Amino acid sequence: MQTQMGELGYDNVFIGIVEGKPVSTSCEAVIKAVHDAGYTKVVLRPLMVVAGDHTNNGMAGDDADSWKSQFTVSNYFTDVDCQIAGLGEIPAIQQLYVAHTAAAINKA
Repeated sequence: MQTQMGELGYDNVFIGIVEGKPVSTSCEAVIKAVHDAGYTKVVLRPLMVVAGDHTNNGMAGDDADSWKSQFTVSNYFTDVDCQIAGLGEIPAIQQLYVAHTAAAINKA
């Protein structure tokens, strides 16, 4: 997915995975990539349909191992913002789900 973002020209998008596998998707690797790209303001947003426990705790929580905390303590960034909204809240994504569901129903 990271490669696709680059190919589409989204050089300011960095994809990370909470479990950090492959290693290039770990929080530490993403922090380094964002820093190396020269950005000082970060917006963390879940790549999930619903923003639930993983978003509120693993990404945006106050524990030392949350992504927000790790980005903040790196001291590379002047602003770390967390957007607690799942992809399912985006109308275009909702329409994709409706279209895919209709196609599956029509195929059955």
